[in-house]
This record gives sequence, C-alpha cells and structure tokens, in this order.
Amino acid sequence: MLGIVAMILNIIFYLVEALLLLRFVLILFSANLSAPFARWVFDKSQVFLAPFGNIFPRIDVAGFDVDFTVLFALLVYAIVGQLIISLVDLITNSRTVR
Repeated sequence: MLGIVAMILNIIFYLVEALLLLRFVLILFSANLSAPFARWVFDKSQVFLAPFGNIFPRIDVAGFDVDFTVLFALLVYAIVGQLIISLVDLITNSRTVR
C-alpha cells in the first residue's frame, strides 16, 4: 500500500517540477504571456512559486532572462520530494521487517 503512495508522491513532484521547468524555459526565451499555453503554465505554476516570493531577481544573461527564483524552487521541490519519498520508503521497509 505505501509503495503506491510513494509512487503517487513521486508523480506529483515530477509534475510540479515539470511545470516549474516549463515556466523557467518560457521566461528564458521571453515567451509571449498572452499565448494561451504560456498563460496556463504561468497561472498553474504560480501556486508553487508563492512560498518563494521572488527572493531572487531576474537577470538578463546574454539576452536571456534567467529567473533564479524558479531555479531555487525547482531545487527545493526536488530535495523535499526526495526526502518525503525516502521517508515513505523507510516507513514501508520498517513495516515489512516486523
């Protein structure tokens, strides 16, 4: 049962990270935010960026906008996701040993 929970959590964190990565790429290439897909990505990913509240500035690097807040959020979600999944695996393994 908990193996399924770990798999579902893994999928959820992958989806969040994919959404944030899409946002990063759209910002990097200065996507038009009036385009429906770009607007959808920005609207859906804003929820996951809210805790980080623009803690880093956007910087222009050789004509590309780099949003370090999105990169930081990607890193944090990857670490937190891995910790949670490892904890679920640890709980699963400790229950099967008994």
